[in-house]
Amino acid sequence: MLEALVQSILKCRFNFTYEIIVLDDHSVENYKDEIVKFPKIKWFRNNRRLFLVKSRNKAWKKSQGEYLFFIDDDNEILDKQFFIKSINILEKNKNIGILGCRTFYFSDRKRILVGFNKFYKYSGRVISPLLNKIDIKESGCLIDTFDTPNAFFTRHSIIKKIDGFDNEIIQTFSEADFAERVRKVGLKVMHSSQLKVYHKSPLVDFIRMNSRVMGGSPERLYYLIRNRYIIVKRYSNTKDKTLFLLFFSPLYVIYYIYQSLKIPQETKLRFVKSILKGASDGFFYMISGRLNNFFNP
Repeated sequence: MLEALVQSILKCRFNFTYEIIVLDDHSVENYKDEIVKFPKIKWFRNNRRLFLVKSRNKAWKKSQGEYLFFIDDDNEILDKQFFIKSINILEKNKNIGILGCRTFYFSDRKRILVGFNKFYKYSGRVISPLLNKIDIKESGCLIDTFDTPNAFFTRHSIIKKIDGFDNEIIQTFSEADFAERVRKVGLKVMHSSQLKVYHKSPLVDFIRMNSRVMGGSPERLYYLIRNRYIIVKRYSNTKDKTLFLLFFSPLYVIYYIYQSLKIPQETKLRFVKSILKGASDGFFYMISGRLNNFFNP
């Protein structure tokens, strides 16, 4: 998938100079020999697994460009004008701090996986109104969004100003925290219907969840549970925090444990343990302001 992503980028048209940085977060295999054969590739590999946030921070600090584009390796870009369109939007809209892309399923290229998002601070719930909807044709539509997961642009000056992604968050909700801090410096977080990427994911179903939707591993599930508390504590008022703690956070625990009971026996107990530990560490953070890491990358 990584090779396919790189190939899809290199097929795009550019009217500016660029570099491609690949940060390998200690994969089981070392793909360096397969990837460095491509032009413009800078390859870096973690000597131990650091997860998403620390890896992204390592990568952007090695970059030199004015604009940064982050994308996960299980995507492809099919629009040859993708980068030209992106930079044109950013050049015309200097008040945009983060520009998110519309993500489609690679296997169903008109069906949306990631569009614009909304966040309800009293419940800690993220709503994706376009999830699994068939795309309609829009011409250059920019929409306010809570965060911009999977594929997004920002400026080097902005990410440097706010000191990158928060290393304490580690994984899920990192884009949400980044977006909130960008808004705090007076810039907008926008989603573009014009910028399309294609993700190699099966259909997401939050009713019949599988282990992949819950993060794919006990470690990532732990951060999914814990980090929701971080976002609510940092960016909600007292009333919303109280409502979340007393009512909604227990519902998340019950819901995710129920979903975990459906996955294979050999990983079921590890997932349940991650849920309980993530919730307890998140609750402790909201009360004390001290953040524990059950898994410590």
